[in-house]
Amino acid sequence: MKKHNSIKVILVTIMILAVLTWIIPAAYFQTELVEEGRLRMGLFDLFNYPVTALSYFGYIALFILVVGGFYGVLYRIPAYRKLLDKIVDNLKGNEKLFLVVTVIVFAVLTSLCGVQLALLVFFPFVAAIILLLGYDKIVVALTLVGSTMIGMMGTTTAYSNISVLLSYLSAGDVDINTQIGTRIAILLIGIVGVIMTTLSYIKKHAIVGSNNIAAKKTVRTVEEKIVVEKTTEVEEKEEKEEKEVKKNASKTTKSSSTKKGGSKSKSSNKSGSKSKSKKKNDNKNDLVEKDVIVVKENGTDEFVPTRVDGTHKVWPIVLSIFVMFVVLLLAFIPWENAFGSTVFTKATENVTSLEITAWSALLIGLIIVIACSFLGKNKRKSLIIGICTYVLLTIVAFLSVYGFHMSKVGTFLSDKINIFGVFFGTINAFGAWTITDLIPLLFVVTLFLCTVYKVKFDDVVDGFVKGCKKAFVPALVTILIYTVLVLVTYHPFQAMIYKFILGWTTKFNVFTTSLVAILASVFNADPLYSAQSVLPYFTSVFTDVTNYGKVFILFQTMYGLTMLVAPTSLILMVVLSYLRIPFGEWFKTVWKLVLALLILVLFILIIWSNVFSYIIAALAVVLLIVLAVTKKI
Repeated sequence: MKKHNSIKVILVTIMILAVLTWIIPAAYFQTELVEEGRLRMGLFDLFNYPVTALSYFGYIALFILVVGGFYGVLYRIPAYRKLLDKIVDNLKGNEKLFLVVTVIVFAVLTSLCGVQLALLVFFPFVAAIILLLGYDKIVVALTLVGSTMIGMMGTTTAYSNISVLLSYLSAGDVDINTQIGTRIAILLIGIVGVIMTTLSYIKKHAIVGSNNIAAKKTVRTVEEKIVVEKTTEVEEKEEKEEKEVKKNASKTTKSSSTKKGGSKSKSSNKSGSKSKSKKKNDNKNDLVEKDVIVVKENGTDEFVPTRVDGTHKVWPIVLSIFVMFVVLLLAFIPWENAFGSTVFTKATENVTSLEITAWSALLIGLIIVIACSFLGKNKRKSLIIGICTYVLLTIVAFLSVYGFHMSKVGTFLSDKINIFGVFFGTINAFGAWTITDLIPLLFVVTLFLCTVYKVKFDDVVDGFVKGCKKAFVPALVTILIYTVLVLVTYHPFQAMIYKFILGWTTKFNVFTTSLVAILASVFNADPLYSAQSVLPYFTSVFTDVTNYGKVFILFQTMYGLTMLVAPTSLILMVVLSYLRIPFGEWFKTVWKLVLALLILVLFILIIWSNVFSYIIAALAVVLLIVLAVTKKI
């Protein structure tokens, strides 16, 4: 079950929780905690809840499939592999620095914007680079999962991740800027922890990136093995053919020698053998030059496209990735909720409400059709098809409004239409995007790349389907994780567990509250559901609002920390299922990091001083500088 170890782990988790519904009574909070008795989960529920999860959270699974399909199409474009090779060549000698920068960028983006799911768009791209640099899959997982979960721990302005916390703890004057220094300190120390764990793993397993001589020898051996195997096959085939030729030649020689003598046949035999040996050498040269163009990297062939030969322009892919990154950055920063800026909201309203005359819209459309026709292989054919389609759509638009009243043509041309509102439909302003808004962006980028690189339609479909197949298991993992959320929502036994633990003390306690926050994170995969499952009861029991700022830090920190090892962590399990890393192997790699961060966070929460937080942040920065100066990174 190593191949699908992630699915096995989640299924075991579901079964354990199903058993708990038979043991622990359920309860819900409505001004007070109301016990319902045991709400046992049945056999049919086990199959119905995944369907419920699909209906509520299927858009996340769909997003993962679309991302897989997008990279499936990229694999059909040789320039994508060329781009990866160029990046890897330019990073030689700076492999560890690339890992460090990636961890910092992903952690900061998650902390600022809450883009942990949206970053899945770039995970396969970054994973391919790290693998081609010579590192293994654990290093990939540490870089991707570690950075995003640390960003969750040290959430600063990502309103989408902490909105429920803010609403329930508002009585304690908690807002998005509450104890921002402490949160930045936790973010920085978490980043340093992930970097040190990654570098320690690399050192322990003697991985030195693309400068590893052993790795080069491995690739070279693979190349030579392919050449030897192919040349051996050809040689054996040729030897058999030569033997047959010699037999036939000997027969003809005997018959001819009786008539004309054997001297001539010997000379012809020699010339034949020379030509055969020459042909044999030519075949060897052809094999070396042609058959070893495509070489599968050792252990990376599942996650990177095959190596290609020739020159390919990479700027369209670079431009596409850059545009996607900028759009993601602008679209997910909470401009209004965190910074009070309504610039993008107003701009979106103005654009979608803009009206222009129909003849202007038709002219703009015609210009676009003509411009697009020049991108096609057969420009004249593309132009004719484009104009014919454009005229047909214009006629349909006219008939849908005025019917067959041809006298209304003038009115049709002079009418004003909401062109962008009609074209874009419902579109969210930057700052309010969700992952479903990224799907049209991926579609547009795919269309652009396929047009520029002239990818055939059949190749596009085949590539997309193949990419979706590779993303199917991560998508299935997503549904199973949200099945856990559906289970604990329909059978709310967790409330009784929270009541039991919080009842150990009469006043707010960091340790008991941390334990409750950890359990809530495991039971509820989403940070909003995690907070909602416990805070209504918590705030009714502990009414001292002076501690709410500490509770705010505690819940967001414990969620991110728990998601580093929880079997219900969406980002973790999706990455592990994609890379086919056993959950046990991952746990053995990160448990020390999780324990160290847990102790440090509890220490910070107990001391609870802004000055101390600033000291922690300064120490984290100093440690990064020391690692850089000593050339550890």
